[in-house]
Amino acid sequence: MSQNPGTVGKSLLKVRLSDKQWEQVHRINITLADEYKTRREMLLKRLDVTIQSFMWSDKAKVRTP
Repeated sequence: MSQNPGTVGKSLLKVRLSDKQWEQVHRINITLADEYKTRREMLLKRLDVTIQSFMWSDKAKVRTP
């Protein structure tokens, strides 16, 4: 954005897409959204497991009410 400040908010696509191309864009969007969801769930699970492992330590058991 700092290299091209005049392009912020402007469309990058300068041509019209056909119905077939829009369908491809839609399928790609669904695929990427599914991939993002899977990655997000994996990261949350890793965080949960990491926190649980810290809670097993002797120091954490002493500090936990």
